[in-house]
Amino acid sequence: MKTYDQLLPKQITAYIPAHIQGFQRDMFIYKKLENEDPIAHFKTLKNRLTHINQWDEFCKISDVHFTLMNDKGENLNQVNSVGDLIKIEKKPMHKVNICEDLFADWVIITKFIEIDDELISCAIIELSPTINPFINSNETKHFYRKDASNTFILYRVKNILSVSIHGRNEILNSKVSSKLKLARNIFISNFGLLGIDNLLWKDFARCLFSYDS
Repeated sequence: MKTYDQLLPKQITAYIPAHIQGFQRDMFIYKKLENEDPIAHFKTLKNRLTHINQWDEFCKISDVHFTLMNDKGENLNQVNSVGDLIKIEKKPMHKVNICEDLFADWVIITKFIEIDDELISCAIIELSPTINPFINSNETKHFYRKDASNTFILYRVKNILSVSIHGRNEILNSKVSSKLKLARNIFISNFGLLGIDNLLWKDFARCLFSYDS
């Protein structure tokens, strides 16, 4: 089976941040289309990838809710630009707004790149932990430090489509304001360090390909 660095050209993998410390992970899935229009299929997958509020539908083995918004706190339907924010919450906590400071994680879109022509198409979204900009605190609201990143790459070359997710510099965020938050971050990050994040994102990629909208 091909790996991401065998299928993705260097000009695409160059967008993946360098790994300096902590843990890294690479999840990769691809499909060769035989009887489908690859350009149309890419557009469908790109639409799913950029409509982050719908990611819940593709996370079949994890009860996670995603809310995409701009820096003013206005909800968005689709990624617009670098600087857009995503609040990540465990269901059903997103409906009750109780202890949001403890249960919600925040990431910011640090890269949003689109390449589209007849032979090659690509969409790249990079996320990194960030503060909650709507409260008076400089504390990173995530179980990983702000230097961590997840890079999502949707790529098409001719009739081959791939989705890859690349985690870099994943280190526990221990700089938090309470022991309860630290315990929570240790618990969640341990799931990632044990490889459970890989299972979740691989399931996400498979559902992205197969989900019948």
